[in-house]
Amino acid sequence: MLTNLSAQTRILYFLAVFAALVFTAAVHAEDTGEVIHPAVGSALRKAVLDGLRPSIETDLKQKVIFVVDDIRVLSDWAFLQVSPVRPDSKPIDFSKTKYKEAMEAGMFDGATTYALLRKKKDQWTVLTFRIGPTDVCWVDWDQPPYGAPRKVLPSLGKP
Repeated sequence: MLTNLSAQTRILYFLAVFAALVFTAAVHAEDTGEVIHPAVGSALRKAVLDGLRPSIETDLKQKVIFVVDDIRVLSDWAFLQVSPVRPDSKPIDFSKTKYKEAMEAGMFDGATTYALLRKKKDQWTVLTFRIGPTDVCWVDWDQPPYGAPRKVLPSLGKP
């Protein structure tokens, strides 16, 4: 494959591959810790949910609380699977949000929300989130641009 390339091109190719391997190792260096699931009422759980809340409230243009399905924290990373509801615990009427057209097109799968956060300077910051995806939206969140540790993400059934 590389036999027809100049020596300089081959060197650049190998340097690029080496750099990619080093980057991947650095991104996954934090995988040595254990994932924790913060308990209801814990300060960590509150901090992570409070980190997500402003992004969801801005997106939905209303105040929300969360029904939590899963919170996974590994070091300064957090993965959440939640469902936003109104502060009175009633469901959000997504037909009155920007998701109306997606609902009508069958491209909205309910309130389930997935989010990836990272703690920076003692503040949980949202890197990305998806509300109502019809697909496994987080499957590549361990790759750039996010680079989350694989361990913080749910398993896809792989051993």
